[in-house]
Amino acid sequence: MNDREWHSGPPPHIGWWNASITRHQCHWRWWDGKVWSLPIDPRFSRIEAGRYAAQISNLQHGIFWTDYWPENARVPRINPGTDNREWRTGPPPYPGWWNASAVKNPNMLRWWDGEVWSEAIRDTPSPATPEYFASVVSCLQHYVKWTYRWPKNARVPRIKS
Repeated sequence: MNDREWHSGPPPHIGWWNASITRHQCHWRWWDGKVWSLPIDPRFSRIEAGRYAAQISNLQHGIFWTDYWPENARVPRINPGTDNREWRTGPPPYPGWWNASAVKNPNMLRWWDGEVWSEAIRDTPSPATPEYFASVVSCLQHYVKWTYRWPKNARVPRIKS
């Protein structure tokens, strides 16, 4: 029985959504504010889910979403638009570049690979430095805090392409 109310068009905010072309209750997609990711299955590991969230779906039209959120979800439903400057602890929802710092510096970016943080770079690095910094593991893993804030002029994408 399908008791969920399905909607078309963009959802209200960035995040994971029960979203499917066929209104499949087990398909989840990441909405980055502009495009949908590939669908994932709840049985995927955190790493697999992050990899799929980083891949843009070729199909962007005809995707239906519902605001259903399971009570026992492994991650909370977060509306990053409510306070995108709030500093958070723990892993971010998917791999990619994040405004992340051990001292809450809003001008630092770090790469999160799904398991560990990279060393920090300034939010406007030279084009040659992002790959280098993304490959260097930070020694401050337990102290890094991150936020959904994203610099308007950042030279690296939120998700590594």
